[in-house]
Amino acid sequence: MTALIDFLRGAKRKDFFTKDYHKIKTYGVGKNLRFDEWQSVILQLLNQGLIEIAYDKNHVLQLTEASNKVLFENKKINLVTISEIKSKNQKIVSSKKTITQKEKNFNELFEKLRKLRKEIADNEKVPPYVIFNDLTLKELSDVKPTKIEDLTEISGIGEHKKNKYGKVFIYEIINFITDKILDGVNIKGGTNLLTFKLYKKGLSVDEIARKRDLKSATIFSHLAKFYEDGEDIDIFRILKKEEIDKIIYAIENVKVENGLKPVFDFLNQEISYGKIKLALIYLLQKK
Repeated sequence: MTALIDFLRGAKRKDFFTKDYHKIKTYGVGKNLRFDEWQSVILQLLNQGLIEIAYDKNHVLQLTEASNKVLFENKKINLVTISEIKSKNQKIVSSKKTITQKEKNFNELFEKLRKLRKEIADNEKVPPYVIFNDLTLKELSDVKPTKIEDLTEISGIGEHKKNKYGKVFIYEIINFITDKILDGVNIKGGTNLLTFKLYKKGLSVDEIARKRDLKSATIFSHLAKFYEDGEDIDIFRILKKEEIDKIIYAIENVKVENGLKPVFDFLNQEISYGKIKLALIYLLQKK
């Protein structure tokens, strides 16, 4: 990396002149950027999967297939400057005042993600920054995305890194959030995630409601949202086929645009609103 940056900045190195590198037309084209600024650019390109370290070729940097779209198809990429990185870091660094619960959550998750990154890096025999740099981990700890498709909104994560590492990092974040909810710490969106986690463990709606000391209607509402978002929810594990058939029949005979109450009344108030909502989403998705 040092040699590449020196070449781009037009360094007067003896080996450059010995090998006639100084005659290449791109020699010195990046002298307007400082050494640390070029380091930042290269690390961001690594993180976005546009270049990679060829460990079998004496650790040289080489282009990846993903770079072709940038070089030949005018694909745009987003890079941040050193000043932007410092600004983000300053916002994240804790002040000397009493640390808040939000800051505690941030610090704990950041350490968990750092540990995960090191495990992956050790397994791949690469430096940790090749996986994700600290700024990326800090943003993950702050935003706490819970869906893989949201990872590309995080600085330093492109399609390549999302596909390669997204699943394990999202799993770590979700586990952190749900563990905190169990400990009584409120994190936005956490209560829904805990319901989904317990459902995936095989608990029924009533079992989840009892375990969480919530109403069954609330649990149905959580699961309905995940089902609507396309998560892996088996509708027939929650509703009996006879219930679905009755609800669909009711929906076809009343005006759903007036709300779910007409359906609830049509069913003689024997099937809960939560089940009706789930069946309605199921019907809409079938169409």
